[in-house]
Amino acid sequence: MIKPGGYTTKTTSDLDLIIQLWLLRILIPLNGYANFYALTVSATIRWQ
Repeated sequence: MIKPGGYTTKTTSDLDLIIQLWLLRILIPLNGYANFYALTVSATIRWQ
């Protein structure tokens, strides 16, 4: 993540982490199921 003027503090990095976690919580339900399904299918095909 881009921080203005290279200004970094513990608070800023914690905030960035929280934002990234929230983005993951939003993106994983959208992409995760499709990716998980694709991985499961490819793994299943490999084992057969």
